[in-house]
Amino acid sequence: MAKFSYEISIPNQGTFVIDSDKELNDSQAYQAVLSSLKTPLTPGQEFTRGAGIALRGAAPVIAGTGAGFAVGGAPGAVAGGLALPLAEMATQAANVFGANLPSPTGAVEGLMTKAGLPVPETRGERVLQNVAGAVTGAGTQLPALARTAQVAVSPMLRGIAGAAAEQPVRQLAAAAPAAAASQVVGEEYGAVPGMVAGMAASVPFAAGAKPKQVETIPSIEQLKQTSGKLYKFAEDAGVAFKRQDFTGFVGNLRKEMFKEGLDQQIHPTVYRALERMSDIPKRPITLEEIDILRRVAGASIKSNNADERRLGAILTDRLDGFVEGAGRGQLVSGNDKAIEALGDARQLWKQGKKAQILENIFDVAELRSEANYTQSGMEQALRSRLVNLAANEKAMRQFNKTEQAAIRDAAKGGDLQNFFRYVGKLAPTSVIPAVGGAMLGTQMFGTSGAVGAAAPAAIGAASRAIATRQGLSNFQNLENMLRLGRQPRTPVSGVSSVITRGLISPQTAPLDVTQEELNQIYGR
Repeated sequence: MAKFSYEISIPNQGTFVIDSDKELNDSQAYQAVLSSLKTPLTPGQEFTRGAGIALRGAAPVIAGTGAGFAVGGAPGAVAGGLALPLAEMATQAANVFGANLPSPTGAVEGLMTKAGLPVPETRGERVLQNVAGAVTGAGTQLPALARTAQVAVSPMLRGIAGAAAEQPVRQLAAAAPAAAASQVVGEEYGAVPGMVAGMAASVPFAAGAKPKQVETIPSIEQLKQTSGKLYKFAEDAGVAFKRQDFTGFVGNLRKEMFKEGLDQQIHPTVYRALERMSDIPKRPITLEEIDILRRVAGASIKSNNADERRLGAILTDRLDGFVEGAGRGQLVSGNDKAIEALGDARQLWKQGKKAQILENIFDVAELRSEANYTQSGMEQALRSRLVNLAANEKAMRQFNKTEQAAIRDAAKGGDLQNFFRYVGKLAPTSVIPAVGGAMLGTQMFGTSGAVGAAAPAAIGAASRAIATRQGLSNFQNLENMLRLGRQPRTPVSGVSSVITRGLISPQTAPLDVTQEELNQIYGR
């Protein structure tokens, strides 16, 4: 039995009684009577009306995007397409603080009604209008954003547009459900909760979206190959090292090697390599000859004699240092492009060498993580090797100050990473933490709580995994920095663009025409 009964008078049509299970305001009761008096539409009429309502949703977006494109190209199209939803967001935010500003969307709705577009009368029709607007908005804005990311003069604008254009397929997929959720919730609870609902509806479409690396990180092999090509270009152009400078370098190197304990009988391979360097022609030394000398010296690094390997590493390192640190005055000039190519080649070679050090650390840590660091895992193994590198003043000299600071930061770990590493000690990786964790759980949850007793071990295992991921991520960021020779640009999130699409989903605002005007429009 209906709980509420309303008597409604409609001009030129009579007085009607409407029953309802819930309490209605005057407007809702009026609408309920009108709905009961409506003549059923034919399928053709329903299609025409639905198309008109969809056009009502799409028209403001098309008009704004088109006008913006005509004025400012792709950036103008982005601004025009987003003008109305952003204005609505700003208005609703101001109204939360008592501004009581009129809705921009509501004003546009009134104009379209007066222009003769069908007015949505049910929630389903209002949802259709919003979905049409959201899908049209995504379909027009995404290509314009992608184009703006390429042609905009401002680097900041290019970056913003590129980030907003990420995950276009996910954004298109999220547009319709986000708009529907925004409208339904907005009608019940208000515009701001509706915006929140639109964001929430877009979250599943963002799941699994991975950040996009905004630049390609070269591999060590690519760095060396590119460096080799540049060296070859410089060599073909006639760039070579002055004989007197190389002679002085070899003389100082001989003194250092004998001071380090070089002996012809104990270290034959290193000794022969050094003698080969001393036996140089009476002319400039070419890059090809330097490369041959390096290969001869490099053979000593593979010696079975550990001390000879040590001296061989010093020899090759000093030879690399001579090439990398040579000034323009130490070169027999080729053309300017060749000199520039040599400088680029040296820089890329240094980047590859630095990245190789990190890669070697990772390989050793990976081998030792299970053998020597069962409790702390891979994360601690990496940190231990980085600490050793940071403490080696001689090794750290080849890195610049920014790189040295990054190595020390990665070795120390962040506060959150260290917190998870500490909690990760409860992980049951051996008998002692397993028993200790069970005893702690029993103390906290009681002797009968088997699940509670296992909780510390589960928390420890999860924390250990988190610390490991963070440690590996920090290490990867450091290696990327060394490969690029600078700090990489921040990867673009694949999630934020999708959720932002849900945030700007439109909502149908109340019309600024009276019900009597609406009746006149439809001839009621």
